[in-house]
Parts: sequence; structure tokens; C-alpha cells
Amino acid sequence: MSDRPIDDEAVQQPTEPCLCNVCRQFFGNASSLGMCSKCFRENQHSETQTQEAVKSIEAAAAFSASSLVTPQTTPVPAPESPGVTVAAPAAVVAEDSPQPPQKKPNRCFTCNKKIGLTGFKCRCNYIFCSEHRYSDKHNCTFDYKSAGRDAIAKANPTVVADKVQKI
Repeated sequence: MSDRPIDDEAVQQPTEPCLCNVCRQFFGNASSLGMCSKCFRENQHSETQTQEAVKSIEAAAAFSASSLVTPQTTPVPAPESPGVTVAAPAAVVAEDSPQPPQKKPNRCFTCNKKIGLTGFKCRCNYIFCSEHRYSDKHNCTFDYKSAGRDAIAKANPTVVADKVQKI
């Protein structure tokens, strides 16, 4: 044994375990600000996102301030032919727009055949006759592939078991 007396202050007392400051489910750690590892990681992740958001806002403010100080002008290209008007870009935009609404709900959208009460409503929200009721017969705009993926994702949620049993 040593000749030195043992100081009570020099000996570190074991600390009692304390619950997480955030979730109160797992034990916290003094090195992680009294939080469990999960809450500490989430806290760090949210802080980095906040810092990135502040940086992007500052960058946007600096960009808008610089654009106000020095206005940027882009040269307008001269038309290639004298008959070109603004209607040409408008036609390009009109091609990308969805189909127009169905004006007569008692007629087939494709062949305009009178259907009465026997019309078939498609998922693209148009009504068709018996000949054009299938999606391959009327150029359907509904995306069946992504709708199927979404339905499967909703029907089969991911199940994750708890790593530690709760007391």
C-alpha cells in the first residue's frame, strides 16, 4: 500500500444513471449533453440542417442584393425569319399542358359517340364508350405504374423492431 492518504475529492464517485433529457426512454450520457445516442444524433442532424438553411438564405440574399446593384441584361436573339412571332413559344408550352376537360359528359371523349348511362369513367377522369374504355384504346394519361407502386408501399409498411426492450 502507499503511504499517501486517500482524498475523497480525488476519487471519482460513480455517477448514477440518468434518463435522456429528450425522450426519457434510454439512459443519457454526460458527454452527449445528457441525451441518449439516438437523440444526440438527431440533434446534431437538425443543427447541421439549420446551419445549411441559414447559409442558403444568406447566399440568396447576397445574390438578390448583387442582382439589384448590377442589373443583368440578356440579349434578345433576332428572329431567324421575319414571320416568326411570339406564338411559336406559346405553342411549345401548349403541347406540354394536360388534356382539356371533357365538355360533354354524355359522349365518348375519343370518338364523340353518345353513351348515355353506359359510359365508362377512366382514371384519367374522362368518360368513354365501350370501345374506348381501356387505357390502351384512348391514350390514357394516368400513370398506372407509379399508382401501383404507391399502393404497394402503403399496403406494406416497413416494420422495424425495437433494439432494446422498454422497461
